[in-house]
Amino acid sequence: MVDLHCHILPGIDDGPADIEESLAMAESAINDGITHVVATPHCSSEYRFDYSRVQHLRDRLQSELGDRLKLATGCDFHLNPENVEALRKSASRFCINQHDYLLVEFNEIAIPPSMDDTLHDLQLKGLRPVVTHPERNAILRRQPERLAAWLRLGCYVQVTAGSLTGTFGPRAQEDSLCWIERGFVHFVASDAHNTRRRPLRLQPAYDAVSKQFGEERPVPYLSIIRWPLLKGVTCRMYRIFPTKGSRHAGRSFFLLVCTLIGKDVEANLPKRSKGLKPLAQHPAHRSLNATNSQA
Repeated sequence: MVDLHCHILPGIDDGPADIEESLAMAESAINDGITHVVATPHCSSEYRFDYSRVQHLRDRLQSELGDRLKLATGCDFHLNPENVEALRKSASRFCINQHDYLLVEFNEIAIPPSMDDTLHDLQLKGLRPVVTHPERNAILRRQPERLAAWLRLGCYVQVTAGSLTGTFGPRAQEDSLCWIERGFVHFVASDAHNTRRRPLRLQPAYDAVSKQFGEERPVPYLSIIRWPLLKGVTCRMYRIFPTKGSRHAGRSFFLLVCTLIGKDVEANLPKRSKGLKPLAQHPAHRSLNATNSQA
């Protein structure tokens, strides 16, 4: 498994205070079956993002872990005017593994209408915004139509693993599961900060989704979407079939899941994708597939 949003670097934001706690988080990830982690410290008015320091801390932590857990960097980018201006000068340092996917976090007090234009401007600059944990944002919970509009623009959506297990309360859990059902969600990430209340684990979230939508394993969708975020990592679209007797029986849901290239992830999956009609693809998927076909 690959975790795209995690505060694992020590002493840089509200994540672990020291390298010992960072290593404990890493051990939790390894035990959970996670193989790749993107360290994404806050980039906000409260926490200054220092790219050189982030890379130094990443290198230090990687040297302690060896090859047991692969680390890359990005940031938890708060959409405020100062950050947007810094992004215009040098965007890649803020993005996941210095490519073009950017985790964006919204204010929980107010999201002005102009934010739609801001997201569009980011895309015009060649960036792919990933809206983080909207199920924990009271404004977006009350106004899910805004999230739907951003999806139509081509944005991605990431929910928190803890939301799916109830860590952030019943409303966040209900909305995250509902949005998975509606096809709003592309990624699940830990957004881990420590080893206690917000640990670096993904398996419990997978189990929660399986319990909600059925015990059958995900079935690979017809197309494979290459996602050049991490070397050796691809992104696959999966179709989830609920089990008979569940309230979702007779329906199916689609999710994007990051997996390792070379892993035979389909080996033990049921062969039920034959004859499926392609789902109308997310706008960003279409453009990404076009790029891959030209490569």
